[in-house]
Parts: sequence; structure tokens; C-alpha cells
Amino acid sequence: MKKSFRIEAMVLAVLMLLSVVGVLPGVSNVSVAAETDETTDGGYEEITTDDGLIYHVITDQKNADYGKAYMVDVFEGVKNTMTVANVASSVTFEGKEYPVISIGDNNTLGGFNTCQKLEKIVLPDTIERICRQSIVFNPKLTDVNLPDSITFLAPGALLGNDKIKSVVIPQGVKSIYEDTFFSCKSLKEVIIHPGVTYISDVDTFPKGCHLLGLVNGIVQHYCDAHKEYVFQPVDGVRNSCFQLNFPSSWIGKYYVEYGGVFDGEVGVYSAKCYEENKGGCLFAIAYVHSQAELESIADSYAWDRFDGQASVMIYTTKEIQTEGCSAEAIAEYEEMLKDLPRIRPNYHWIGLNEAPVIPKVKAAKNVKGKKIKVTVTVNDKNAKFFEYEYSTDKGFKKSSIVTSKKKTVTIKKLKKGKTYYVRARSYYKASDGCIYSDYSDARKVGVKK
Repeated sequence: MKKSFRIEAMVLAVLMLLSVVGVLPGVSNVSVAAETDETTDGGYEEITTDDGLIYHVITDQKNADYGKAYMVDVFEGVKNTMTVANVASSVTFEGKEYPVISIGDNNTLGGFNTCQKLEKIVLPDTIERICRQSIVFNPKLTDVNLPDSITFLAPGALLGNDKIKSVVIPQGVKSIYEDTFFSCKSLKEVIIHPGVTYISDVDTFPKGCHLLGLVNGIVQHYCDAHKEYVFQPVDGVRNSCFQLNFPSSWIGKYYVEYGGVFDGEVGVYSAKCYEENKGGCLFAIAYVHSQAELESIADSYAWDRFDGQASVMIYTTKEIQTEGCSAEAIAEYEEMLKDLPRIRPNYHWIGLNEAPVIPKVKAAKNVKGKKIKVTVTVNDKNAKFFEYEYSTDKGFKKSSIVTSKKKTVTIKKLKKGKTYYVRARSYYKASDGCIYSDYSDARKVGVKK
């Protein structure tokens, strides 16, 4: 499969050269044997829209994609003059509407290939797949959104686009195949969500590319095995410290506020909405502490899951509080939401400090002299210090604390006849403060002697 794919790429490169020197005028795509099963062959009708994009509408009822459409090519007359391409969410043929679900198909190298002036491609959220070599060798292409509706990026789907600098892998994609971003020479950053379970070992990214993903996740392990790539953590694990640097184009347009319903919430407001009606027109980046909280927020997007909990999420408020807001203010907010998919690559997470492992209270017993001896266990090099909290209140509303480097301490000056609850957490010292684990489960100890 690899050998055949390389032949396809070589054929395309030769055709590009011949087209430039005028030997094969009019060549825009090449038929090749299908090697993947992302589409099922069948009858179709070809239509060209007013903007010069060519679509195949699937009319064969035996085809798995019957009633749908693929964007497969660009009309030769506009191929080398088009600067922005807006792929339709649906096209109409003989009175019937066909949703557009694919860029390219099995039988062509079609889609957007060698479009000499193309700078931007806008994909609708109906797109489910980008087929083999469907967006390739576009020398000026800098911007292509990949909506989360996409579930399949074929091998070589975006290879050879020299000017693309940053990519966010769609939420629906589980595998990143060989050559997907091969020869994208300017690609510096790929954000890979936690749902990805496979990354090919073969020429997937350009050398030196930064791969952003979870601490101890597939991306970090992949970078550990492939030293030509740089791992950059973006998981926002609990108790981490982070900073968000928004694009300079936001200056003067949007306000950023800290604090809110959730721990660490960052609210981003349209400036006009904020001035006209504080509390309306915002999206937020927030820590949440349970799946239930995540599910309670409409239009939420979980970036990281940590020990079964959603640690960081992004949610947009589409049903915004518009009372008192002008149409201009609402339009500004809606423009901000359009920017959101492109904002993510501009997050720069710095000073990430992973929380140490929660210690386990191995033993807690009363010893002579109205004391409690506590021993904890933990297997984590970051657990440098321990904080032992004790109280006669099960909820620890009033408590005292003993800190120590030792895993065994003796708590003194307790009251005979009282029942105490004891728990512990580990921590280490960072440049910007102490980084704590969560508390262990509490142990109940009666002081009888």
C-alpha cells in the first residue's frame, strides 16, 4: 500500500511539472485504483456550481452514499485564479437536495489539487471525510478549517500544502494515517484531541512539528518514540497553571474576565455586548469537575478528561442574552464564534504543572499520649511533601494541618475521648506556588489513650 501511494504522489508531481511547461494542458485530475473504502463506487451525476466547484451527486440506490454528494474538483477555468473556496453544505440536482459529505472520492485525486492561488478553503459541518490526496500541493493555501463533523482523514489527505502553519484534528477523527501532513513544510503545530487512538509511524508530519496533546497520552508517547517531533502538553490537568494568549486581532474587540461559576473560568465577551449588556454575548473556557456538569452546559466541548472527570472544556453560548444588545453587538459576537475554531491553535499553555498522585492513608492509629500515628503511601516522584489534615468534623469544616516531607507523622495534643478524621494530600513547590493533589479518603480514628 505504501509503495502504491508513493507512485500516486509521484504521478501527481510529474503532472504538475508537465502542466507548468505546457506539455499536458488541461490536466486537472488523474484516475487511480482505490485502496481505501471510504466511499462505495456507484452511479453519479456531475454538476458544477457557479463558483466553479464540481460535485458528484450519488444517484445509485445501491451506493452506501445514495442521496449524498462529494466535492471532487475545481473547474479548469477558475482553478488557477480562485483565492477562496466555499464548499457548499448541499447541492441540488433535479429538484432534490444532496448534502455534501466528502472532499474527493475513491476514483480521483480530485478536490483541491495544485490550485495555484488558493489561499483559503471553508468546509461546512456536513463534511465527514477528506479522501486520499484531496487537498494537496496548493502552494498558497494557509487556511483550511476542519470541522468536527469529519471522521476520516485519508492517507495523504493534506500533503504538500507548504504554507499551512497550524491544524486542529477534528473531534470525530480516531486515526491519523501516513503522509496526512507530509511535506507541509511550514506546519509548526498540530493539536490532537484525546479521542485519537492511532498515529502512523510513516511520514505523518514534517520534522520539527509541535504535537499538542495530553500528558501521558498517545501524543506524548508518540513523540517519545519519534524524536523528530516536539511534544507540547495542552491537557490542563487539575491544579495546573496556564496562560492564554489570544490573537492580536482581538485587541479592542473582546474582553477577557477570570472567575465565574466554574473554577478557573475564563469568560470572553464581545466588547460591544459587554458594554451594552454585561453578562451577554460570551463563550468560556473553564475547569469543570464532573461529567454531569459538562452535560449540563449546552454547546460544550471537553478538551481533556482526567481520571474520568472533564478537567477543561470550552463552551459557547449560542442562546445569548440579547436583551439590550444592538444588532451590531450581536454581529460582533457571532463573528467571534466563527473565529473560535481558529483560535484554539493560538492557545499557548505555559507553566503546566501536573498535579502529583493522591496519596493513600495506609494506616492511622491511636498511640499512647493522645496521639495519632499516620502513614501514607504514594508512588510519584512529584510527591515531595505531604499535608496531613485532621478534624473532629467529618466534613473538615474546622480542621488543623501538619506538613512534612515524611510519609509517617505523629499528630499530637489531641483530646482523649474524641473521634478524629484524618486525610492527606501530596504536593510540590513550583515557581508560581504549591501544586497539590486531591485529598485522600479520610480515615476515622478514636483517641482512647
